[in-house]
Amino acid sequence: MPVLRSCAADSVLQRGRDREALGKALIDGKPEPASEAARIEAEIEQEERRAEALRLAVETAHRQVAELVAVNRAAWRRRAMQELARTKHDYLQAIEELPALRQALSDEAMFVAWLDGGSGAEAATDSLGGRVGADADGRPAVSFTATLVELRADADALAAHPTTRNDPHPRPRFELARGGVQGMRVSGWGGE
Repeated sequence: MPVLRSCAADSVLQRGRDREALGKALIDGKPEPASEAARIEAEIEQEERRAEALRLAVETAHRQVAELVAVNRAAWRRRAMQELARTKHDYLQAIEELPALRQALSDEAMFVAWLDGGSGAEAATDSLGGRVGADADGRPAVSFTATLVELRADADALAAHPTTRNDPHPRPRFELARGGVQGMRVSGWGGE
């Protein structure tokens, strides 16, 4: 609360100025001037009350988020598991489409090469990128077939994550409730 400290320092300085203004008013026979220090101190008190109210509001909001999660956890989990199964299916389906799409790409590349006067040799081999042996950086060629196997295993591992993860202390993620994670689909998750 650096601002409040600054205001408190201003209040101390203003008390001295107020005494000087009061002395001048008394000498000049004028009415007593309003205390600027009192005004500053009232502002400080008001800001301290607001700061405390905000702190309490944040605590209340955190409690409400935790309560909302507790009330809706089972329904949200059921819906999330359905979405997980659908998404895994979509991912596996995309993996299964890769060989046909890759073959179509290879056929088009082979046709263009033939039109350019080259041979009709197959563009795609089981090695990704058509490499044979290691690349310039010494990395071995990657097998397309092995990649498909790994992608299928990846789908299984991702779908199993809710039961295989190492998360011994689950706790509410308030940043998700405040929209802190971008790109996350949350439509239809309102606790109904």
